[in-house]
Amino acid sequence: MRLGRAELLLRDTAMRLGDIAEWTGFSTASYLSAAFKKRYGLSPADYRARLRSDGL
Repeated sequence: MRLGRAELLLRDTAMRLGDIAEWTGFSTASYLSAAFKKRYGLSPADYRARLRSDGL
């Protein structure tokens, strides 16, 4: 659930990763990043870059 919310915030806002981690209950940005990469196969930065390149 927290990762899903983080994914939405990455997609729909320009919030910094540290702020997203705080909003979604992760203790650190690095912990969020590791969990995000494990679930989605991309780092949060790569995820945002792919969205921009796909025009989403």
